[in-house]
Amino acid sequence: MNETIARQAEQYRQKAEEVRAVAEGTRDLVCRDALRRLADGYDRLAGNLDRVASRLESSEPQHATGS
Repeated sequence: MNETIARQAEQYRQKAEEVRAVAEGTRDLVCRDALRRLADGYDRLAGNLDRVASRLESSEPQHATGS
């Protein structure tokens, strides 16, 4: 499950990079600003997914390695 969440987070980060690249090539300042905000939203989604994955990982039972 954590791997799936991590993969989704990475996809959001990649999408944010793609959107920022488009924004850099856009002359219209309003459009550029909107694209940058969209990219920031993708980054926030990725960050939220990272936190969810971290919480899930910390709540999973730890297996004892007895000697």
